[in-house]
Amino acid sequence: MQAGPQLESFLIFVLMRVFTWLFLCLFLWSACRTVEDDFLPTDQSDYFPLALGQERIYELDSIVFDLNAAQRIDSAHLFWREVVADTFRDAGGELWYTIERYQRQADTLPWVFSQTLAASRENGRAFWLENNLKFVKLVFPFDEFTFWDGNAYIPQGVEITVGGETLKAFDDWSYGVDHLAEADTLQSKIYEQVAFIREAESENLISLRLTESRYARGVGLIYRAWTILDTQVLDEAIPWEEKAEKGFVLKQWLIATNF
Repeated sequence: MQAGPQLESFLIFVLMRVFTWLFLCLFLWSACRTVEDDFLPTDQSDYFPLALGQERIYELDSIVFDLNAAQRIDSAHLFWREVVADTFRDAGGELWYTIERYQRQADTLPWVFSQTLAASRENGRAFWLENNLKFVKLVFPFDEFTFWDGNAYIPQGVEITVGGETLKAFDDWSYGVDHLAEADTLQSKIYEQVAFIREAESENLISLRLTESRYARGVGLIYRAWTILDTQVLDEAIPWEEKAEKGFVLKQWLIATNF
């Protein structure tokens, strides 16, 4: 007569163990499986579109600082026209697009060829090659928590010459998505889905590095601002525009495309 309750208790114990085991298996399977994020597009390469024949026209303001020049601060206003002109493959087989840059100082003047650049979009990265410096401008896919080494192909300590002065302009940059916007207004034009990229944000007694770029979906680069300044004046109370001894400030914004 006592076996009935004992058997019932045993069966309940076995069933509880089975249900516990099934629950753990289901939990582990759910945790390990790949979950698609509806808020993160799987293809964001059109933030950096590349196609033959594309043209982009930019307007720029630049200020160059040079302590040893007759004019310590030299400002300029000009226009750039960038044309995707051709393609080639590098030694590793990656496809690159050559970009011809033209410039002029007023919209009434003819375009004058300036230099050849190159861009590529391979293996989830967008590359930009200028003055033999290779930048990783974007990585795909990205969200507001994406960071990368955009200057991975640029050796530490590499120098550039601006206004007759040499600068170690690209040390210790740290790229990241600052934020994503559904729309951004630039020069009275509205761009849909814009990624704000912070590239450098550092300041100490002798150097200031502040750079950012904005990329619009289906358009590419729409804005860039670089502040690269050095000084030996160690007074933090003096503004950088007064104490900078070498370097430059550049602002660039898109004004027209042919696509």
